[in-house]
Amino acid sequence: MHSLVYVRDAVRTLREVGRVLAPGGLYRTTTMHPVTLRLDNSYDGCGWRPVISYFAGRSLRDEWQVGKRLIATTLEYGHRIETLVNGIAAAGMAVDGRWEFSPHRHPYGDRNGDEPLERVLPAYLEIRARKLQQIK
Repeated sequence: MHSLVYVRDAVRTLREVGRVLAPGGLYRTTTMHPVTLRLDNSYDGCGWRPVISYFAGRSLRDEWQVGKRLIATTLEYGHRIETLVNGIAAAGMAVDGRWEFSPHRHPYGDRNGDEPLERVLPAYLEIRARKLQQIK
């Protein structure tokens, strides 16, 4: 489910989901919360500062490490909530659930003070939608 954060064009992806989903079918996705993603890895000892503007559509680079060993480098896109909801609607689906949550723990420990960030802001956004029935 957690894949839209790695896709540059979420609207195109959602359009394809709407195309292949059967009428009445369920689509569920989880992605990084766009606000929290922009603050991720920005703790300066006093607080967090956005790495890019909320309105910027460019990617952010994320590096996962264990100790000093690099595990993975990814490009991530913090799609705005309006982009996701409007993309779902344009794809012929209706949102029937939306949640924001944080797991309050990282699998590799507290990276750069982000665990405290995710105690006050949601780390993830989850959306559930259903493909609308075709009207005849």
